[in-house]
Amino acid sequence: MDEVEASDMSGDEEYSDSGQGAMIMATVIHKALENKKKGLQKDYDWIVHQLSQDNMDAQIFYRWLKSLRYCTTDINHKCESLVNATLKIKWIDREESLLDLYIGWLADLVTVHTSFYLDPCLRMLINHFMSSNDSRELTVGENQSFDIFGNKQVHRAMQTVLHLVPSSQTRLIPILTHYFPSEYKPLDQYVYYVSNLLRLTVYAPGLRSQILELTVHKLVKVDVEVSRDSINKINQIFADDEMQFDVDLEMNDSNSADKLAVLPRDLQQIANLADKLDLSMSIFLSYISIICYQQGKFDQSAASLLFTDLLTAFDTIILPTHDICHIQFYLFVTCSYDEEFVKQMLHLCWNKFEDTNVPAVLRQTSVAYIASFVARAKFVPLRIINTCIEIFCTWIHRYLDEHGNCTTADIDTHCLFYSACQCLFYMIVFKHENLMADEEGKKLLNRGGLQRIVTSKLNPLRFCMPILVKFFAAITSEHELVYCYTIIESNKREQLPTALFGGDKQLTRDINNQLDTFFPFDPYLLSRSAKTIEPLYQSWDDNLNSNAACTKNQQEENEDDDDYLSSDALSPYDCMNSFSPGFGISPARAMMQNYYRARSHSNSMNDDKF
Repeated sequence: MDEVEASDMSGDEEYSDSGQGAMIMATVIHKALENKKKGLQKDYDWIVHQLSQDNMDAQIFYRWLKSLRYCTTDINHKCESLVNATLKIKWIDREESLLDLYIGWLADLVTVHTSFYLDPCLRMLINHFMSSNDSRELTVGENQSFDIFGNKQVHRAMQTVLHLVPSSQTRLIPILTHYFPSEYKPLDQYVYYVSNLLRLTVYAPGLRSQILELTVHKLVKVDVEVSRDSINKINQIFADDEMQFDVDLEMNDSNSADKLAVLPRDLQQIANLADKLDLSMSIFLSYISIICYQQGKFDQSAASLLFTDLLTAFDTIILPTHDICHIQFYLFVTCSYDEEFVKQMLHLCWNKFEDTNVPAVLRQTSVAYIASFVARAKFVPLRIINTCIEIFCTWIHRYLDEHGNCTTADIDTHCLFYSACQCLFYMIVFKHENLMADEEGKKLLNRGGLQRIVTSKLNPLRFCMPILVKFFAAITSEHELVYCYTIIESNKREQLPTALFGGDKQLTRDINNQLDTFFPFDPYLLSRSAKTIEPLYQSWDDNLNSNAACTKNQQEENEDDDDYLSSDALSPYDCMNSFSPGFGISPARAMMQNYYRARSHSNSMNDDKF
């Protein structure tokens, strides 16, 4: 390449008069590409080397991109190294005119050479989803717009590509899936990727359902690693060290590392995962709110379309996943926006429970979602609570009509019956005050046939969680709905066999021959995202049912039930931990603490809340 050409390519003209220079450079590129076809690689390699230079100044950047756009049709599938060099150029932080030029180059490339260079362009853009060019820290809160979600410049380019090449949407999901960061990647990469994925759905609505399913699927993988027991241990260590486990939104703050230093290495990893999940959930909940509320007003149409996609993700991903703690709360929050959403969610779960083609474990999980949702959601209207109680009672009585003469109460054979009973008892324990304060609710409980259920030969009180049975008995006795204590005492005297089971039956019982106690909307443990959930959530109040519990505990004060609490059987406190194993305001923890306080202080109650 002669000195005149090289000198012109390093010229210093301003943008306004560099058009001639760009034309000359285009001639050079054209000549190099022609020579490459003839096997002469030197000039081509030199161009690739120049394009690969770091920190290319604005003028050179302008000339190269301008000249390349003149030569788009000369490029073929053998020019991969040149195209890759342009895709590695630092372009995001450039000024507006240069940014437009680079996006124009990408547009030319994907429209002229779709089959060769569409995927590389998409991969380059998606790779930028793991970073942000915004100097501000990523924050979430109220009254925000989609500006908080992701890199605006990258999305300008992506939107252009998707508009010009509609078929690119079919290629996008596999690439998005491939580039989704592992849960063990740095916090900022993971959270920025989630943010950018959600922003992508705004201008690519046809991909929203798939993107939401991908996002939920990946967050589930994190959630299953963040167990309640682990978070309890972390909080206990921080409490002993007078610290608080909290998500640090300043993702590069060294204080986070200092806080985690007090934890064992395995818990440090759990804490990092909890950070990712907490901030990702905050962003996800903010995204849902922004879609549903346009300019401060609820947008019924937009919200309904979004809810359809969210419910699909719940059905296909959340429901089949057992013992997750947090991710399901996205649907809990979304249901609070519209009563119709509540009905759709409950309808889906009930239909799945009644479908005999659905595996038993999934049917049990479905009714657990209904019971936990109805018990915990403050926004569920009383008439819907009444409806849920009624359909549970109806189903249970229909089951008794068909199987009530069975002589053996077997949890394997009748696991669905016992699950339905446990869920019914759970809803009554949580909502009995609402039900008894309402005339229709009171009539419903009186005509619900609770006496028949409790005294049936299938003996549901034997297999339901002991602490739940204890409170159900106290409440129903106080309101003269049913008397359970004779059956409870009889069950206590029986020695329940202890055995271990494999396969799906592990989810049906624990080693004390009791039902699985998974209630999916037990207390939410992530502090940042919990701020959205707390106003909607009914926590277990320490004083709730205290009078009923004390009344029965006083009656039992002189009874010798220590044999039941000892030996090889699980204590009520152990059962309580399986019922609601999280820290915070756990219903079972409050129940157990009520119970032992009542036994130790029969005439007084501590008013602290747990």
